[in-house]
Amino acid sequence: MHAVEPATTRLRDDMLDGVRFLRDNAVLRRLTFILAALNFFYFASGSLLVLYTSDILHSSNITFTALSVGSALGTIISRFLVSRISNRFGPTNTIALALGVWAISSVGIAATSNKDVAVIMFVLLGVGNGLWTITNTTLRQQLTPARMLGRMNAAFRTVSWGVVPFGAAFGGVCARYFGLRGPFIIFAVVMVGYAVFAKPILRPLTKTL
Repeated sequence: MHAVEPATTRLRDDMLDGVRFLRDNAVLRRLTFILAALNFFYFASGSLLVLYTSDILHSSNITFTALSVGSALGTIISRFLVSRISNRFGPTNTIALALGVWAISSVGIAATSNKDVAVIMFVLLGVGNGLWTITNTTLRQQLTPARMLGRMNAAFRTVSWGVVPFGAAFGGVCARYFGLRGPFIIFAVVMVGYAVFAKPILRPLTKTL
């Protein structure tokens, strides 16, 4: 057995290094805040998915399962598409496409009361999620030195995923005061805004990549 080598740096210092690296890189900083906003509003609606299935789609647990499977299927489909799309159009346009697919699916989810349409929209949602996740992860790895990768990812995930419980709470408040469709409509509006203004939002990526 080999003795474990003592850490040469403190955890706090490593975390701060990751935060500073994220702050100083325009592309990574923009990706972080895009995902943070997406997660906030997605989980504002996603946390109500059971009620969406029963009260809006007027359906059963089978439909809830179908929505989840549809999203997963969309993610799998995207894995066969993302390399071709990214190689042909570039990572920035791939992310813009992901935002556009999310916009279409989120509008459909917010507007429909038909379970079959909802399942199709969740497949599209999964496609957008896969395009975003794979492209985003690849960019982060390409733009980060190996020694900083763990620290950067820790900072990235803390910011972009730390908003999830706040988004879920926000969704509950919105549903109480604006109805169950409220959080889904808000998510759709945010996604349409991202899609419409994708070019200026993604400008730091265009300049760097």
